[in-house]
Amino acid sequence: MRRAGVPPGSSAAKSSAVPVYSPYVDVTNTPTYPFQLPSSNPVSSVYLSFIVSDNEEPCTPSWGTFYTLDSAEQGLDLDARTAQLRSQGGTVNISYGGQANTELAVDCTDPAKLEQAYLEPIQRYKAKSIDLDIEGANLSNTAANARRATAIAAVQKKLAGKNLSLIVWDCYRPKRAVDDFLRWSRDPARAEMKAEFYPRTDKQSLFSLGYLAVRSAHSRGSTVDLGIVPSGFSMPAQSAALSPLKPCTAPKDERFEDGAIDFGTGYDCLDVLGSTSNPRVGASALANRQMLKAAMRDAGFRAYFREWWHFELANEPFGNGFDFEIMAR
Repeated sequence: MRRAGVPPGSSAAKSSAVPVYSPYVDVTNTPTYPFQLPSSNPVSSVYLSFIVSDNEEPCTPSWGTFYTLDSAEQGLDLDARTAQLRSQGGTVNISYGGQANTELAVDCTDPAKLEQAYLEPIQRYKAKSIDLDIEGANLSNTAANARRATAIAAVQKKLAGKNLSLIVWDCYRPKRAVDDFLRWSRDPARAEMKAEFYPRTDKQSLFSLGYLAVRSAHSRGSTVDLGIVPSGFSMPAQSAALSPLKPCTAPKDERFEDGAIDFGTGYDCLDVLGSTSNPRVGASALANRQMLKAAMRDAGFRAYFREWWHFELANEPFGNGFDFEIMAR
């Protein structure tokens, strides 16, 4: 049992803090413990354990080296189970380290990557607190202890006040617009926007690669393309003169300014860098993508792995698309 709320060096009798008890749950155990069910976990609070370094990539967080965070979503349904616990008023907490395997700060020596490794599980599972289970020889590993303290301090600062909001770029799309996309993709002469939106991708492959669909979920009114912007952001008035095209794959300070925080590419970037989990965009952009994905998942949307900006309502009400126009008023 994990005991929180009692200051170090004091007893429960002398402390004014209220003790809180939360069980450790080894998420890799078999059979799986249903911590999300009140009948199995009446305390409604858990410390999920243990986040450690991946065997192949020391700066990648894993569950006991057996699951990456993404594979835990598929193999353990962990994202949905933690969301269920929170929806019932429960609390998710994360435990890093443990007796076995390698704690993140021991072998991950890159400060930015280490910060991201601690931050990603917190954001993904919306953890309320963390536990650093440092044991054995790791207690006297001063270099790792210093890296860990610096990274955790940076995470705390980052989470303290985000002041962020959503920006929606695309939502409902009539069937006729999807048909236009199909005709456009088959016309090699129509390449006016290639330099910006698909600079490295063959236009005739956009459907086969999964960037466009003959039957688009946008036509069912259940799909949105969106990002995150600073609170209070408003799009500047557009100039009558067209801006020069800039590759969506370029660094943020070089590509078209859409107001969003850095996601590694521009919106609607039909390129492999647009894939949600592509590590080549860098730790900061990858963290922003995971933050957006977690927020949308908690709101009932599922992500599309090829496009970090694309989300579909999990329980969409309509099976067929629509073709009515939205008229300006």
